[in-house]
Amino acid sequence: MRRGHQRVPVEPPQPSPSPAAPTPKPSSSSSSSSSSFSTRACLHFVASVFLLLLLVSLFIKPVEWVVMQSEEDHEMLPRTAVPHHYAVTLTPDLVKFTFAGEERVELDIKKPVNSITLNAVDLVIRDVFIHQEAIPTRAAVSIVQKDECATFTFEKPLMVGPATLHLRFDGSLNDQMKGFYRSKYVRDGRELYLATTQFEPTDARRALPCWDEPEIKATFDVTLVVSKDLVAISNMPIAEVIEDQDVKVVRFETTPIMSTYLLAFIVGEFEFIETHTTDGVKVRVYTGIGKTAQGEFALDCAVKVLPFYKDYFGSSYPLPKIDLVAIPDFAAGAMENWGCVTYRESALLFDPEHSSAVQKEWVAIVVAHELAHQWFGNLVTMHWWSDLWLNEGFATWCSYLAVDYLMPQWNMWDAFVFDDVGQALLLDGMENSHPIEVPVRVAAEIEGIFDAISYSKGCAVIHMLENFVGAENFKKGLQVYLKRFEYRNARTIDLWNALSEQSGQDVSHMMDSWTRQTGYPVVTVEEGAKGLKVHQERFVASPLDATKARVLAGLPSWHIPIFVSSSVEPSPKLHLVTQREGHVMCHADAKWVLLNPDQHGFYRVRYPVSLYKRLMEPIRAHELAAVDRLGLIRDAHALAKGGYLSPDVHLDLLSAFIEETDPTVWTFICSALSDLDALLHNEAYYDHFRMFGRKLLSGIAETVGWDAKDNESHLVSKLRPIVIRLIGWFGDEATTAEAKRRLDSFLGNNCQGLHPDMRAAVYRLVLANGDANDYARVKSIFFLSDLNEEKTRVLSSLGRINDPTLLVSTLDFSLSEDVRAQDTMYGFVNVAMNRKGTHLAWNWFKENFGELFRRYGQGFIIGRLVKALGGQFRTEKEAQEIEAFFTDHPVPAAQREVQLTCEAIRAAEAWLEKDRDVVGRWLDEHMNV
Repeated sequence: MRRGHQRVPVEPPQPSPSPAAPTPKPSSSSSSSSSSFSTRACLHFVASVFLLLLLVSLFIKPVEWVVMQSEEDHEMLPRTAVPHHYAVTLTPDLVKFTFAGEERVELDIKKPVNSITLNAVDLVIRDVFIHQEAIPTRAAVSIVQKDECATFTFEKPLMVGPATLHLRFDGSLNDQMKGFYRSKYVRDGRELYLATTQFEPTDARRALPCWDEPEIKATFDVTLVVSKDLVAISNMPIAEVIEDQDVKVVRFETTPIMSTYLLAFIVGEFEFIETHTTDGVKVRVYTGIGKTAQGEFALDCAVKVLPFYKDYFGSSYPLPKIDLVAIPDFAAGAMENWGCVTYRESALLFDPEHSSAVQKEWVAIVVAHELAHQWFGNLVTMHWWSDLWLNEGFATWCSYLAVDYLMPQWNMWDAFVFDDVGQALLLDGMENSHPIEVPVRVAAEIEGIFDAISYSKGCAVIHMLENFVGAENFKKGLQVYLKRFEYRNARTIDLWNALSEQSGQDVSHMMDSWTRQTGYPVVTVEEGAKGLKVHQERFVASPLDATKARVLAGLPSWHIPIFVSSSVEPSPKLHLVTQREGHVMCHADAKWVLLNPDQHGFYRVRYPVSLYKRLMEPIRAHELAAVDRLGLIRDAHALAKGGYLSPDVHLDLLSAFIEETDPTVWTFICSALSDLDALLHNEAYYDHFRMFGRKLLSGIAETVGWDAKDNESHLVSKLRPIVIRLIGWFGDEATTAEAKRRLDSFLGNNCQGLHPDMRAAVYRLVLANGDANDYARVKSIFFLSDLNEEKTRVLSSLGRINDPTLLVSTLDFSLSEDVRAQDTMYGFVNVAMNRKGTHLAWNWFKENFGELFRRYGQGFIIGRLVKALGGQFRTEKEAQEIEAFFTDHPVPAAQREVQLTCEAIRAAEAWLEKDRDVVGRWLDEHMNV
């Protein structure tokens, strides 16, 4: 499942994406004394250390190694009865929003019992009986809603052996985008509904009583009873259709053995386009009526990606068909149901006339991500949710691999370093992060790990490992793993074993330090007579005092494959550093030295100031690869905010990029400037910072211009709106005037003539400087367009207005029936990120908490809303206010986001306390001319 929504290009004022820190980290090296202690002194020393550690434990969450989770460590269903086949018939009612179900389950009774417990929630279960040796036995039904379980107690004990369970049940087609739910659409002015499913992680139990755990796999026969004029879709091809008056009974072929969360069934009005892969797999894209042309690009991607994966994974896609289905209301980006992948419309549809270059790339990535799941997740499934990253980390990495194959001109691996690796570095630098392999004990904890650790850190360490063992060894190891565990469940150690066999490396020994402990290292470089001395410690973006730093210095280290290149030896040389300190050989005559060339390693590099200064010339001369220029400035930005590097060194380095030409590097520079803008907007020297931003951006803004050029690259098309929007935000009057002119022309020409790449930039620049009339004009576009991409552009832009009354209007509008529940966050997040709207959004959130919790309380969307609240808050009082509210109104699915948000608020405040004057002096010196 792709949880991340389409990345919206960076614009100010942004929430600080990574927390700042005020104090430089002291050196973690320590000297040992050779003098002996008296007994009394020794006891005093031990007591002092104990007290120190006790105090520190109150302030910092230590990194802990995760012990492999056993079955006893998490709640699980009894294994006294295990299903191996379900036959389920469902009759949805799209008027009453209900469904009726009948189910037959073939079981193996493992030991004599008189009851069976399985998962069920929000269902009315009746007529339960079991057949064993042709003798039916009825059962009493008891349901514990809080445990999401049902227990069937039979009149007499069941014997060991096969049995067949029969039951009937009824449920509701809910409006919460989980389980078996309804989704609204409009056709010919009429509001209509379809029924669809979203079962991952634990919502199959809302559609049918089942053993809803990934390890308990079975085959499924699905039958849907629907109106004759509707389309029915499920995981497998249709086996038979029987028409009876106004309804038809659609029976599907039997699925492969699979987990319940991969089951899918959809009923509604659809059209489709189709083609076949080179080896005969039927590929269809289903859309709403009249939208099939928007599915052409996704279809083209899918039909090429499947054969690519077949070759790379060494095994064929095992089903006869794959459907890609666009759903109007969908919480996540997409869901990898085996053979029947569901997508929110904005993750599948691309309109050449109205969609942006960013949208095109997003569709390709999400299509490739979900198709990778057909092997990683569906064919081989994680044993338990603690190994979720095996699904999501690999699907994310594979999506870049596949799109790079499809579109090599897009430079997807540079985008990977900027996007997913960047997201992982931000989140995993927080004290409140978690390991990749994270214990999950109850179902309520599962939603919290669908985050940038499972997805982005997961794919980042995979990228590092592939580079370490070699691409061919890595591919062969994956093929062994997939073949060995096909149609079964696996754990992380099973993958490491397969990769070790193929590479000859002890992969588990190396990778445990990356997957089973929180965080990642910052590698500090010191120049020496015989090369470089390197020292590793955990990077923490939050403020640290000396006491906390001492504890961090004693935490476990990482096994780091450090590659090094230099002006003399540009080809990277590998040094495996496994201890806290190590040495790296480097040619004495090198003008510059670079660690982590190509940015495969998941760590940050902290150079001495002397090396930073020597790296500025190869930055200006483009002697370093673009991805390495990106890595340098990204690390420097994080190090400066974290207190490892003086801000003036960071700003000097940033200034060296004034003649930068690479779009991906510029995308990060814009992100860094937006980040600083959010921190500095209340400072007396803020106008000097805006002047610095205009100066830095003026050259690239002139280069990209307002209009696309013939045969320009996809990367420039993505960059243009980011640069134009940011330089306009920094006060370039010509840019804001041109934005207003273009909006006037667009609206005066029946919404024609404004390139899709530039629409969001124009809408937001106009509204950031606009009035109620501008607001009304932009809002009108929302109702004129049927494209979800355009609607979310408008909704996001409405949050940029500065009028408090209109900001509240945007919040109310985002929760109205005119806005899909999946899209509410676009309006809310942008108001919360607006300096004039932050407190308005917080008060509105509290006033509307009941409805927000009803809609999103058990899913990940509410975490996105919480995260936005910290965007412009900068005081301890505000952090405490958020903590107090969520103490009184607990939301388990957002608990970690609450912690991360408050950590970021405190970090930003602390950074300003320490470094605002340093930044001010630098800006006064360089801009006061």
